[in-house]
Amino acid sequence: MRFRGAVLATFAALLLALALPNDLFPYGSPPLGVVALAPLLAALYRTGSYAAAARLGVLFGAVSSVASNFWLIFFQSFSVWTLGGVTLAYAAYFALLGPLLRFIAGAPGSHPGPRAGLRSTLPRAYRPVAVAVLWTLYEFLKSSGFLGYPWGLIAYPVHGILPLVQFVDITGVWGLCLLMALINAVAAEWLDLLLGDRRARPRRVPARVWQTTAAAALLVVAALGYGVAALARPAAPDATLDVVLVQHNANPWQSGDDAGVLATLQRLSAEGMAAAPIPPDLVVWSETALRWPVIAAPPAAGGGAAAAPVVPAALTELPVPLLTGVPWVVSEDPLAAMNAAVLAAPGGAVLGHYGKQHLVPFAESVPFWEVPAVRRLFSDVIGLQATWVAGAAATIHELPLRVGGSVRFATPICFEDAFPYLNRRFVRAGADMLINLTNDAWSQTVSAETQHFVAARLRAVENRRVLIRATNGGVTAAVDPWGRVLAAAPLFTETALRLEVPVYRPAAETVYTRFGDYLPALLAGLLAALFVIRRRQQRQTG
Repeated sequence: MRFRGAVLATFAALLLALALPNDLFPYGSPPLGVVALAPLLAALYRTGSYAAAARLGVLFGAVSSVASNFWLIFFQSFSVWTLGGVTLAYAAYFALLGPLLRFIAGAPGSHPGPRAGLRSTLPRAYRPVAVAVLWTLYEFLKSSGFLGYPWGLIAYPVHGILPLVQFVDITGVWGLCLLMALINAVAAEWLDLLLGDRRARPRRVPARVWQTTAAAALLVVAALGYGVAALARPAAPDATLDVVLVQHNANPWQSGDDAGVLATLQRLSAEGMAAAPIPPDLVVWSETALRWPVIAAPPAAGGGAAAAPVVPAALTELPVPLLTGVPWVVSEDPLAAMNAAVLAAPGGAVLGHYGKQHLVPFAESVPFWEVPAVRRLFSDVIGLQATWVAGAAATIHELPLRVGGSVRFATPICFEDAFPYLNRRFVRAGADMLINLTNDAWSQTVSAETQHFVAARLRAVENRRVLIRATNGGVTAAVDPWGRVLAAAPLFTETALRLEVPVYRPAAETVYTRFGDYLPALLAGLLAALFVIRRRQQRQTG
């Protein structure tokens, strides 16, 4: 790995960390987002071997991971394992992605070096498109499955340019990733020209560079045109939800003062309800706001109906319905509980509950946890004492509204609102809106709060549904179906946000809601087809 390549990879990693939401630019930097990957790509284009490309990938993955996710160091007593595990995972991803990107770029006329090895058959003119497709597939794969972690996507720096992001209702966030990766790949072409040998540098900019630049510009114009039209299209809400979002600014992992936290939640709820002369439809507390569990009663003897769940007294004290995060005990012997959102009526009757389905890997869920040796390893070495049971159903709650009618909503918990597939599933099951309950106060950093919010914000646009977030530290907010922030509470403050939130029920599902993550599959097929066609052309001209 040559020195200049290492400098370029490190520079790209730092640019990406600054482009994403961070403590310097809390909601990210769009100008940096369109060029952040260019130094890495230019370095990979000029590496002498695939081994060197792998080393550059490891360097970029490790530095960008630590710079973007440093707040994981505050993740309970096993935080070193959390940050270290994420860093090692990204280093491993890029150890593979670096050589793949170099392979894509290794067409005749590039910079193969003396030990180039296997070389791509794609013409160099196709390089930006192929690189953008491969990067998009990487971001999709690393955001999927048990280890899925949809943080740090190249789409996130431009989340606030609302005309640009509206087309995700067709493609999902992956279309925006593709567009941003293409812009970065075009920037890498220009940087590659600047870094070239001055004696071999062409007197004119090659036509292929102008062509790909023009193509990327046309796609941006098309996206903006679609977005402007979408934002200008009139839409009247079908109903209004009067809601109080309580942000009590307490870290449940450290406080130990459960009674004091409960008193704060109740005080803020009362302040929010008193903000208007009439009671709200709903009060919402964050994930893990209550540490006292709700115990699901077993079925009655003889196969009769189950008794009412045993609920904490706190659920009985509000005069309006309460939605809160709370452990839901599904079995006392052996002890098993879900990280749950519970909807309770005034008086404490449980109207419904949802158990978190996509658990945090190796923190909330550990493979083979039932094996004693595995449990001892995580307990004695890492410090993890228990895991959650995954929920099995996409629960949809229905709440009567004070003005008549009702609203149906789903309750993704914590980082579940960052996963496109899961929120699409909620909307397809009948949710009129999404209400997320999050505990991010443990992070102690602005960047952790805003990174989560930015990832979640695009769910509203993808599905054209309102997203409400109730958190213990931030970002507590409401986002409309076009990504506009209706209101947001200050970070890390005790407050109650009372809102009249519009409810929209579109006549038809969005393309993304209906068909889901079709774009990554389509891109993989197109990339494979491109190589097959090119191989056949070479054999015919052979």
